Amino acid sequence: MFLPDSRKNTLLAYNSTNAINAKRMTKLEPYYAKLISDEVNLRMEEWLKMMPGETMEEYRARVTDESRARQRKLFEDEISTGLAGNPLSMSQVKLGKYDRSNNILAVDFSNMPTIYIPVPEEKVGGFKNADDLEFRDVKYGVMANDNFEIIYAQIYNRADGETYIYDNHDRVPLNFMDGDDNVVSLEIIQQQQMEELKLQEIKKKVIEEAKLRNVISDHTNITVDSRVASDFDANGEKILNYIVKFSYEVEPEFSVHEDFAPGKYHVEESGAASSMLSIVKQAFEGDLAQYVKDGKKLNVKISGTADSSPIIHGIKYDGAYGDFENEPVYQNDQLTSISVNTKDGIKQNEQLAFIRAMGVKDYLEKNVSNLNDMKSDYRYYITVSEGKGGEFRRITTEFTFIDAF
Repeated sequence: MFLPDSRKNTLLAYNSTNAINAKRMTKLEPYYAKLISDEVNLRMEEWLKMMPGETMEEYRARVTDESRARQRKLFEDEISTGLAGNPLSMSQVKLGKYDRSNNILAVDFSNMPTIYIPVPEEKVGGFKNADDLEFRDVKYGVMANDNFEIIYAQIYNRADGETYIYDNHDRVPLNFMDGDDNVVSLEIIQQQQMEELKLQEIKKKVIEEAKLRNVISDHTNITVDSRVASDFDANGEKILNYIVKFSYEVEPEFSVHEDFAPGKYHVEESGAASSMLSIVKQAFEGDLAQYVKDGKKLNVKISGTADSSPIIHGIKYDGAYGDFENEPVYQNDQLTSISVNTKDGIKQNEQLAFIRAMGVKDYLEKNVSNLNDMKSDYRYYITVSEGKGGEFRRITTEFTFIDAF
C-alpha cells in the first residue's frame, strides 16, 4: 500500500519475511483522493459512535443526514489541507481579469486552478500588484486529477488594507468567466476608473465656473458616467468599447430659468445644457483626447425631450441647424422619421425635441473639432413626456468609442 511520510514523500509499504518494508517512490505521486477517503471513513466511523454518556435522544439529535454530510466535509477539508502542505509557497501568483457582472476578480496560480474573489468594482483600483496579497487561513481540496486547489482563503490586500474572502467549500465549478462578455482585464478597469476621476474633476471645475457666472445654481445636477462594454467587430472578434454619458436634471421650479424655457431649442438658451456640453468639450479636448483618434469609429446617441404642453400657434424655426426632410430618428426606441424646415416652423413637440437634439450635434461639430476626424455615426432619440413643465425639457448625449482599447 502507498503511504505519505511526514515530509509528504510517497512510501510503498509491503510485507516480507518477518518484516514490513517501506520504499520511497521518488517518481510516483500519492493517490491523495484515496488517502483522504480512507482517512475520512476512519474518522467518520469514530464520529458516528455514541459518545460516553450520550443518550439515544441526544445521539439522534447530533447525528442527522445534514450533520453527517457537514462533518464529513469538515474532515475532508482538514485532511486534504494537511496533505497539500503549502503549494502557495511554490506558486507564481498573478492578478487576472475582472468580471463586472458578478463583481469578482480572478487570481491566477502557476501550480493550482484560478480562484475568484468577490471585489466591489469601486475597490478594484486597490489591486495594484499580486505581491500585495497575503493569504491567510488557506484550505485546500483535492481534485479528480489528484492535484490540489484552494477552496477557502482570507486574502489581505496590503495596498488598501482590506480583507477579501474566497469560499468555495462546496466545490462549485468556477468556469463561469469563460466567454463572459462582461469580463475585462484589471488594467482596463483601473484605467476606466482613473478616467472617471478625471471626468468628475472636469465636471466640478465647469460647474463652479458656471455658478460664478450665474448660468446655473445648486438646483442643477449634471451627471457624467463612463464604463467599458464588450462587443464584437465585423469579423466576430471580441472588442472593448468605451462609453461616456452626459446628462443633467434641474429641479422643476428652477428649470424655466436654468434649462430650456417653453418653445426654446438653442443650446445656449439652457444654462444646464450649455454647461453639460462644456464638460464634453473640455473632456475630449483634454484628458480623454486619447480616445479621439482619426478614422476610429464613434457612435453618438443624442436624446432630445419635450413636455406635452400644446403648441397652439407654432414656433418659428430660424434654420440654425438646417432644414430636415424625413430625417431618421428613434421615438420610443422605434425607428421613424421627422421633418422640420424654416417655412413651416415647429408645430409638434416631437419636432421641438428633435431640434434640441440637433443643437447638440451642431455644438459638437463647431466646438469639439477633434471629434470631426472620427468616423462618427449620430443617432437621435426623441421623447415627448406625458407631463408638462421644464423638468421634461432637456437633452442628454452618450458617446461610444468603438474598439477603444
